[in-house]
Amino acid sequence: MSDSADAPSAAFVDPERMTYITCTQVAGGSLDGYHALLAALPTTEPDGLLARYAGAAGDTVVITAVWASKAHSDRFTTEILRPALQAVALPPGPSSRTVEYETAEQFVAGAA
Repeated sequence: MSDSADAPSAAFVDPERMTYITCTQVAGGSLDGYHALLAALPTTEPDGLLARYAGAAGDTVVITAVWASKAHSDRFTTEILRPALQAVALPPGPSSRTVEYETAEQFVAGAA
């Protein structure tokens, strides 16, 4: 077992300040399509977005976003994302799947 003094510092976040996560999987998508969508957005740093991760897993593009609240995520989807999807002709369809949830626990390495 390693010495805890060698481990990076970390913190469990206050449960009163939990975040909201969206994880979208686009089967048959491409990172080029994802970048085209980002270019069509009026901002890549919308209000309430704390972090975003994107990558490819085989032929599926996966985008995970960490939001300050569900309200922030919903506002972004309605006011920014849907119009941008229409503008770049990438409508959400049966090949897209989104899982959304409010976090029950948060662990952040180096946040101590």
